[in-house]
Amino acid sequence: MSRQDSFLTSLEDQLCKWLMAAMTLIVFFGVVLRYGLNYPLGWTDEAAKICFTWIVFLGGVIGVRRGIHISINVVVKYLPLAPRKVLNAVGDLSIGLLLAVIIFYGIHLAAMTSRVKTPILEISLVFIYGAAPVTASLMLYHHLKHMYKTYLGSCCVQVEQPELES
Repeated sequence: MSRQDSFLTSLEDQLCKWLMAAMTLIVFFGVVLRYGLNYPLGWTDEAAKICFTWIVFLGGVIGVRRGIHISINVVVKYLPLAPRKVLNAVGDLSIGLLLAVIIFYGIHLAAMTSRVKTPILEISLVFIYGAAPVTASLMLYHHLKHMYKTYLGSCCVQVEQPELES
């Protein structure tokens, strides 16, 4: 794994962990203040929803990177090798196309809502709707890496790059 891939993997994982911790604390304090002290804070729901949105999308990225998303291969596994390879390639290309569409329309949606703010925190909706194109880009990156390894990895010789000392 390259240094950039290692950094990206760590960033995705850590961001998901920190957002989960933040959301848990926000919800906990919101519940304690609302029901324990009868002092509700309106912003806790909004902040938790923003964290949850990013957690869900980052979870998708991590799933693509690890190759753990569900797939239905009842028919495919009984096909001969050649049609199975074709069907897998069509599926991989379809996933890449879908991610490109999400990126395109996600950018459009984020741009359209950039001037709209959340009611309580007054955060631009671009930070919420921007989760789709940002994470779809990361998913596409990981999916393209998977496709490269699957379809071109065995035919290409990789040359080891020497580490440069700092």
